[in-house]
Amino acid sequence: MIENQQAGHLNYGQMVNYSADGMCIGSDAFYNKGATINIRINMPPYKGAPTNYSGTVRWCKELARNDFEYSYGVGIKLTKGVFGITPLKLHKSEQAD
Repeated sequence: MIENQQAGHLNYGQMVNYSADGMCIGSDAFYNKGATINIRINMPPYKGAPTNYSGTVRWCKELARNDFEYSYGVGIKLTKGVFGITPLKLHKSEQAD
């Protein structure tokens, strides 16, 4: 679930990928660069990962429908987890050697 704080809209999306300080989410809603959003993840990428985050939209690009289920790819710079976790801590198995 993605919430645009300024507009107050809620939309569904799907996490495409993530890093220690950001993520890409597929969405059918367009988000303006710089928009502040809240993200709730129903299925975290690993056990113990937070499920709630805040972030800023860095980019939003239209996707080819035959390549992906959603209309837009949204690049998000994470600012903090809702519970004060800043930002994602990579699971040991995902850290570079």
